[in-house]
Amino acid sequence: MATLMKAWVILLVYLASGRHDTLARCKPRKDTCPSAWTLWDGNCYKATPDELDWFGARAQCEGIIGGKMATPKSLQESLFMGTLALNVWINCNDIQQEGTWNCTDGVTEIPYRNWFDNEPNNDGEGEDCVFMPNDKGNWLDVPCDGPLKTVCKQPIQP
Repeated sequence: MATLMKAWVILLVYLASGRHDTLARCKPRKDTCPSAWTLWDGNCYKATPDELDWFGARAQCEGIIGGKMATPKSLQESLFMGTLALNVWINCNDIQQEGTWNCTDGVTEIPYRNWFDNEPNNDGEGEDCVFMPNDKGNWLDVPCDGPLKTVCKQPIQP
């Protein structure tokens, strides 16, 4: 009985101190994505609504949507991106030097590659950009002017 009485006294003192509203003012961490983006492995992803050429898709990610055109760093990320949209551009090209593929996350070179067999092949010449045509995460080099969606990527917001 004395223990119960002590507990009541402590609770009343706590409530009278006014400190109990501190808990209500605490905000949970907001390690989340913006509305309509999908969280995966510490980053936020969103498929573009429009089908654009490679340059337009990259610009849409950087300007209108936010983030960067995604380039998968692993098979798992490729497979995840395939759940958001099929037939998507990725941030990989050999525009500056034929056969030297520049695949980045917007800042850092990505060493991961997942080419279909016999790709890249520059078939018919001018295949300087890369897209993933399926949910298996394989890559094809194609001309940059075809209209496709892309997946934009950005870090979670603290």
